[in-house]
Order: sequence, then C-alpha cells, then structure tokens
Amino acid sequence: MNEQWKSKKANAIRKKFAVELQFLSQKLNLPNMELKATWAIYDNFFCEKQHNISWPVWLNSTIFEKIIDLYNEVSQLEFHTETLRRLRGGTLLEEIMHRFRGKVDGSLGKEAKFYAYSAHDSTVAALLATLGVFYDIYPKYATCLLIEMHRMPNETRVIRLFHKNETDIDNLIEYSIPGCDSPCTLENLNKDLSKYFPEDWKQECGLKSNLKIAYLVMILGLLTSTIFSSTMLILEKYRKKPKFSGHGEDAEPMLGAEDSD
Repeated sequence: MNEQWKSKKANAIRKKFAVELQFLSQKLNLPNMELKATWAIYDNFFCEKQHNISWPVWLNSTIFEKIIDLYNEVSQLEFHTETLRRLRGGTLLEEIMHRFRGKVDGSLGKEAKFYAYSAHDSTVAALLATLGVFYDIYPKYATCLLIEMHRMPNETRVIRLFHKNETDIDNLIEYSIPGCDSPCTLENLNKDLSKYFPEDWKQECGLKSNLKIAYLVMILGLLTSTIFSSTMLILEKYRKKPKFSGHGEDAEPMLGAEDSD
C-alpha cells in the first residue's frame, strides 16, 4: 500500500501543491511534510469549523479551500490503480453482489428488501472507485450510497446507483456505471466487476494467514511441551539413582536395596 505515495500521480500532486505543502509544513512545524498527513490536517480543521472552534490566526477560508483541494486529490491516491480498487473495495462489492444474486435465486428469502451498512467516508469512496465512478469531491461525512436492484417485466434485474453527498439538501445523484450500458443488468455487472473480487484478500495484501500463525503457535507449543517433559524425565531419573558413601571398593549404597525401589 505504501507504493501509492511513490507513484507518478503522487509526484504530480506534490508538484501541483508545492507552495501549499511548504506553507503547511512551516505553520504546523512538520518538516518535510508528506501527502499522507493531509487527511489529519483537513479533518482537524474541518471538525473545528463544524464545532465553532477558533482556527489558528494564519488559517482563513481561502487557505482552507486550498487544503480541501489538496485533500480531494490526495484521497484519490487510495484507489488510483486497479490493484488498489480490488483490495480496498472489492470485498464489500463482492458481498453486495452476492446478496443480489441470493435475492434472485431465493436463497436470501422473500422478506429481504433492504440491507444497510454503516461505514466511513473512505468505504464509500472505495466502493465508488471499484464501480468505476470517480469524483472531484471526496465523500463527505454522513454521505449515502444507494445500490438498487429493480425487477423488470421480463424478469431481468437492473442495477441503479445513487449518491447523496449532502445532508441538508435533497440532492440525489444517479450515476451510470462505466462498462455496463444502461439498463445495467445484474448479469452484465457481475461479469464486468468480478475481476475486482479478491480470492484471498490477506494473501494479496501481503498479510500473514491466521492459519499459518496458528500452525506456528501449535508447533512452538508442542516443542515447548516436549522440552519440558524431557527435562522432567531426566530430573526424575537422576533423583532415583542410588547415592554411594565411602571410596573405591568399600563404597556402599546409602539406601538399602529394599529402599531403592
């Protein structure tokens, strides 16, 4: 995932916002400020604004607009390659498609009408990007994404995508899904997007499998148990060994034969 900060797109953003990055680096005392710090900067100032907390004297609405522009562009680095879209949004998209198919074949039950996810703005952004929908403005707090399945008179299932990025106005945007001509059928959409469904998400992300970790723990446990048991047997054998008194041929066991048992 760190490769996203070394990409050509990341370098282009650094060049485009060089003045702003230098300015923020000085004002926030962040030498060599990197792009990944943008989110924390934007988030803090945005929350302060929402709660009427005073900004630093050097920050005004004009500068904050520049921070927003930087934030919107940097945020797109999270999904700017097919690999990133597959890893960040593919798992959730696959689950949604699975529920649609379950509704069609009846395995989901007749009562299922609506399924909701409570998620972060980054989850919505990842899902939109995986669907091929890119944006100029990063999803805001309390944003809403609606993916609907409609049954047509010929029993074909059509998918429609809506996005509400404002909470205080009734502005619902319908997106067309790139690569799936309208009306976008469930069958066609599943074919187009199946390449984004990870087969083994942890392995593709370079994470260690829980099974491998469990196996190593089990081996370590068995090894520890074997060493402990062997040590106890040696100590027990040494404890029962007869002790002698005297020297040379006159040496005699300190315990009688009947006691050595």
